Amino acid sequence: MIDQNNTARLIERAGAVMPGGLLSPSRRLGAPHVFARAQGAFLYDVEGHQYTDFHCGFGANVLGHCHPAVRERIAAVTQDIDLVGAGTMRLEIEVAEALVDCIPCADLVAFCNSGSEATYHALRLARAATGRKRIIKFQGG
Repeated sequence: MIDQNNTARLIERAGAVMPGGLLSPSRRLGAPHVFARAQGAFLYDVEGHQYTDFHCGFGANVLGHCHPAVRERIAAVTQDIDLVGAGTMRLEIEVAEALVDCIPCADLVAFCNSGSEATYHALRLARAATGRKRIIKFQGG
């Protein structure tokens, strides 16, 4: 059983199984935090302290965390299907069509799990379009 009120113990446990105690180094915020929930623009740690999420979930979290309409739609969709990992799904096609319709320069859409994956695909596309085999990467870029 996890002691939800012992931040120091949770941070110690995290450090024993993850480098720096975080799933990703980009999640380091200075002092270590262990969050238990999120709602709207706020994050709440395991001790109940409230923080404003200026990182916006490190993404385009326009409606905030745990928006009721988003949660309801996710619950409805996952009644029939969830992450399949093969082929495609009707919802993916509908989202891709909506993006192509509203982004003038987009002819096709590729969904990626990370910025690294998106960069990989962009490099493959650039190499295919130009016929060049080499790329230049700058340190830190």
